[in-house]
Amino acid sequence: MELIYNVALEVEINSGESSLLHKYISLHPEHRKHIASGQFAEYYNDREDAEGLQFTLTKEVLDICVAVLEDQEFGDPVENEDKKRLIDKFYSWSKIIYNEEDHLEELKMEYDCFKLKNIVSEDDYFNLKRYLSVKTYGTDFIPPLSTVNRSVFEKIRKYFSLRRIN
Repeated sequence: MELIYNVALEVEINSGESSLLHKYISLHPEHRKHIASGQFAEYYNDREDAEGLQFTLTKEVLDICVAVLEDQEFGDPVENEDKKRLIDKFYSWSKIIYNEEDHLEELKMEYDCFKLKNIVSEDDYFNLKRYLSVKTYGTDFIPPLSTVNRSVFEKIRKYFSLRRIN
């Protein structure tokens, strides 16, 4: 079993940007179906014009938003400036998402190196908790059991298998 990490970003756009995006999505022949499908936000089709829009930006949603904005041109210079700013926002958000995915991929590759060096079993799959425990302690670390009441900090440390901070 391999865990799949999907990186997403919670974003918010103002009412003007929301109206502009709504216009471009609703007029796009291929992607107009996404307004009512809940792909972006609940009831995006029924929203008020004065409302901003909050949604979870994934790579799929990002691709749709950028595609509808870049594919269509209506010839209004003011709208084109607003559209350009909105596209720039999406590109800056995409940079964040892709950087996070790249960092996760680097951690996965390092975990695969642990497998090659027989530090972890060949059958182990990557997840962040395993990676951190191997990176921090190696595989032989088993936290000692304590019979006394622990502080909240001690319980948090034990839960995340963090070693004692001196």
